Amino acid sequence: MKKVVLVWPPNNFGIKKAYSMPSLGLLYLSSSLRTHGYSPEVLDLGFFGYSLDVCVEKILATQPDYVGISVMTDRLYASLLIAQKIKTLRPDIQVLFGGPHINATGDDVMNNLELGVHVDACLMNESEETLPAFLNGDSPPGLIYRASSGVVIQNPAVIPDSDLDNLAFPDLRDISNVPAYYTPFFKKGPMTTMMATRGCPYACSFCDVPTNMGKKYRYRSAENLVEEIRFHQRTKGINNVLFKDSIFNLRKDDTIALCQELLRTGTKINWICNSRVDTMDPDMVRIMASAGCKVINFGVESMDTDVLKLMNKKQTLAGVASSIKLCTDLGIATTAYYMVGNEGETYSSYLRGLGNLINENPTLALFSIATAYPGTDQYKAAVSKGYLKDPKWYNNFSQRKSANGYLELPGFTIEQQIKAAKMSTGRFFLRPSKILEVFSHFISPQFLLMGGKFLLRKNNQYEY
Repeated sequence: MKKVVLVWPPNNFGIKKAYSMPSLGLLYLSSSLRTHGYSPEVLDLGFFGYSLDVCVEKILATQPDYVGISVMTDRLYASLLIAQKIKTLRPDIQVLFGGPHINATGDDVMNNLELGVHVDACLMNESEETLPAFLNGDSPPGLIYRASSGVVIQNPAVIPDSDLDNLAFPDLRDISNVPAYYTPFFKKGPMTTMMATRGCPYACSFCDVPTNMGKKYRYRSAENLVEEIRFHQRTKGINNVLFKDSIFNLRKDDTIALCQELLRTGTKINWICNSRVDTMDPDMVRIMASAGCKVINFGVESMDTDVLKLMNKKQTLAGVASSIKLCTDLGIATTAYYMVGNEGETYSSYLRGLGNLINENPTLALFSIATAYPGTDQYKAAVSKGYLKDPKWYNNFSQRKSANGYLELPGFTIEQQIKAAKMSTGRFFLRPSKILEVFSHFISPQFLLMGGKFLLRKNNQYEY
């Protein structure tokens, strides 16, 4: 049986991250390959600050026949450099790309990029079934490959409609070079990531989830989710779970059923999830708290009604206020994800929105500059309106510091956006009452380290 190694690449070489999380997509692929008779290995190269040479050295040390690389947009250039070096040293190894950037851009990497010649094939969308099929010599949906004539061919991509309960559980033991993961958002103990759902029926302009997983919302059963949690507890001693779903609790009955199953089975776990402010319900939030939910992350994004309309967010400022208050009253901390530099924003309007956010007082607020990622409506609008200096900014993201997908807006320059993001972090956190509140929820050394590093950084981007 051919040896397969699956790689989570860095976005920049030589820069160690404050913390990291396991790549859930690669772990799902690894478990699927095991059910098909393979013995895969997962390498997390995104955390340690390895050089390009060290990354490739560690990959080649596994003696692979196939190297699969998960490509996020900000990791494209680093992934291409890894592919180039692998093919230079070992041209017999097959290099495969997959992940969100490939889902959004299709055959662009293999057809239009000079370094794309080092990529043998790409797979689009969910690949738990298509990757084993490709390795077995088939030509599955979503496969992009180079024919013997040199022409790049793309099979039509299909987002699966399979029962998520039938997927093999991701297994942290497949990651060979990281013994355990920790994040600042849990006070102590190892953690992992999980997904209860796939897909999203909303159409927020900045989001690529519908491109990657479709608009149909698919949900796993409560029994299957609790079984996976207990599997992680047995195999890796996990006591913290971060659910990566874009909207964890869209279906109230399913969320309550999961909480009831956790309580019925006596499964003790601390967990965090992502949600929308318009999905909160007192009965649901109350049982979530009883079942171990510690934090709910809300995609607030803006506190400007006009900006929210432009991004098709379909939420109200009143909804933000009521959801934060509900969670706080029931003992669940809240995080507001908040973007700087949205279309329709000026520097002065951003400051007004920031004031509104501070008044609502979520436990945490994490600020990032709005970035036009390919595959999103925001990207299409930014290209058509001339907001991007370079529409293909991602092709050399880690090569040039000036390469980014920020929007050059009338009345809100990129330089102002960068300053505003850093200023926002200071204004939000550097208040005596807020410092005490954060300490009561997040007192881990990792959180303190991350916060200190963030305040000293020149840019504003967190990585999750």
